[in-house]
Amino acid sequence: MMKKVQPAVKKEIVLFDFGQTITVQAIIQGLENMGYTVNSAVAGSWNMYQYINDSSVFVLHLGEGVLFSERKQEELVNIIKNLRAKRRKIIIVGEISFHHDVVEFLPELGFYPWFDKPVNMDKFERVVEAFDEQKNVKEKILVVDDDPAFCKMIRSHLMEIFQVSVVTSGKQAITFLHQNKVDLVLLDYNMPEMPGPEVLKALRSNEETKKIPVAFLTGIDNKESISQVLALKPQGYILKSATKEALISKIDDVLRANPSQA
Repeated sequence: MMKKVQPAVKKEIVLFDFGQTITVQAIIQGLENMGYTVNSAVAGSWNMYQYINDSSVFVLHLGEGVLFSERKQEELVNIIKNLRAKRRKIIIVGEISFHHDVVEFLPELGFYPWFDKPVNMDKFERVVEAFDEQKNVKEKILVVDDDPAFCKMIRSHLMEIFQVSVVTSGKQAITFLHQNKVDLVLLDYNMPEMPGPEVLKALRSNEETKKIPVAFLTGIDNKESISQVLALKPQGYILKSATKEALISKIDDVLRANPSQA
């Protein structure tokens, strides 16, 4: 019996061009030589937005003009906002001469690999392939909150991007974390019986759980309350009133600052 040949895995990448220079053609050619189908669009064009929901790795090709064009700046901010909300893998390509100025304008760009032009395609290929392998990996998040309705809402916000588990008490959280590994705990600050600070203290005092990143969820937005939260030195805090996009962006920041312990 003849062995069935498995079809080759289709490799795609999305490139948004903010520079419109000949350099972008060399990058596209290099990616095609790596076996990728490149879906490219000029930033701000009507067809750019058809790729926003794509799960591929995204390459943003920046020209120096992005610093001097208000329209391009708005487009760049909007693209990063959309891609961050979906936790897409992003690579930036631009001139070394304006790297600092671009990151100063939009600090979020500092989170992503930056390749100076001319691009070192060997290194570029390694990063693209690593991102391609990682893009379907979902980090594990535990939500701890005594309000079932809030748990249901936050789970619905996150389940497309993360593996989400939910418990409704501090004791359940501690038991769960002794049996399961996660990348982040979203912990309600105010809970009956065992409040968030007690849960954090218990996690930090145990060798198995002390390195798990914890971000407090709090519904109180005033300076004194936030100071009390930060005094406990969690990896972050998130307001319960945050939009879905802001929630994912905050989680993204914590995960980037605290590599997985799972």
